[in-house]
Amino acid sequence: GLVLIFLMIAGASGLFVFDQVYNFFVSAENLPDITVKHDEPSQVVYEVGNLPRWEGTERVNVLLMGIDQREGEDGPWRTDTMLVLTIDPVTMSGGMLSIPRDLWVPIPGYEEARINQAHFFGEVYDYPGGGPALAVKTVQYNLGVPIHYYARVNFTAFEELVDLIGGIDVYVEEEIVDDAYPDDETKGYDPLYIPAGWRHFGGEMALKYARTRCTSGGDFDRAKRQQKVIRAIFDQVTRLDLLPQLAP
Repeated sequence: GLVLIFLMIAGASGLFVFDQVYNFFVSAENLPDITVKHDEPSQVVYEVGNLPRWEGTERVNVLLMGIDQREGEDGPWRTDTMLVLTIDPVTMSGGMLSIPRDLWVPIPGYEEARINQAHFFGEVYDYPGGGPALAVKTVQYNLGVPIHYYARVNFTAFEELVDLIGGIDVYVEEEIVDDAYPDDETKGYDPLYIPAGWRHFGGEMALKYARTRCTSGGDFDRAKRQQKVIRAIFDQVTRLDLLPQLAP
């Protein structure tokens, strides 16, 4: 299910390859269950066990949310990462927009707060559809664009996905030294050092690279790194020798 979600997300980098991968999985006889959200903003409807239908002519927008769920912790959680991924079949193009988690916005039906609080409020106050539904509605309200689907992953799922596909190759543009990188188990610090240059990351290191903010650009640099990680996942899962291994 995680692979299917990220194959859909990776399609924002190129419609042609997205279509190939999509058809590859649709043709499989046994599909794993996944949960998809339909595009009606006022109602949240769930359909289990089916891939979302796409006619191939309309733009598709996906909200990717990375929640700050640590193993062993109880929720609700905030969205540590929010990206809008879009595919335009008319112009044969795709793109990604990172939303700063500290962006102060009105949350429909609730008070103004940081945008990463929308998911939290949706869980705490039992919003119809929960945290994902309120996060989707908040993004639609403030950006003025429809969100057709969403994908939500936690830290553990991200690490497992990257390990499942054999890791990713990423070019690190500048040396990263983060003496205050958090240690989620001890609630202390786990100093992080990543030299500049090409690096092959497993799941744990890919997560650290995507989470750290200890560079000159702060959250903006982190958003760039997260987009690079998504592109690297796309490059890895669309390798011809890897596709047969991802069959259900």
